[in-house]
Amino acid sequence: MDHNIAEGPTLADIHAVLEAFEPLTAQSADIGEFTAPAIDGPDAGDDMWFFYADEVIDWIQALHDHHMTLDFQGDHEWELFVRHYVGDPMLLESVDLETIRKVLTDALRWEGEVPGHLMAMFDQGVIHAAMRRLRVLGEPTETVAPADATQ
Repeated sequence: MDHNIAEGPTLADIHAVLEAFEPLTAQSADIGEFTAPAIDGPDAGDDMWFFYADEVIDWIQALHDHHMTLDFQGDHEWELFVRHYVGDPMLLESVDLETIRKVLTDALRWEGEVPGHLMAMFDQGVIHAAMRRLRVLGEPTETVAPADATQ
């Protein structure tokens, strides 16, 4: 499914994603755990992996199902844009929907490269900040317009 900016999420999509995230809002929410590589046996020497709790998997699926992710644009400009917000999650308090989508897409994309990356984004407050902003954007008084083309 092609998730480009033109076919962004509706308010119903935003609400579905927020509902899927609800079990993860508590500070003590179980995100998952690392598993150590096997010492012997058929899996000996495998890399360490992070196993996410079912609630995280459900939220990730909701992000995909409800048009919250974008086709990854693996270029330097995308990387700089997202790192700006990852470095200071408080900046996410006033961004538009497309920025939230880029930050979430980037967090999921890097999980495939670096096990535990998404967990780190939770720990650093990036995911919670993005979801708080999404909650505001999902209110009927906010507009859910695409990002300015200059971003």
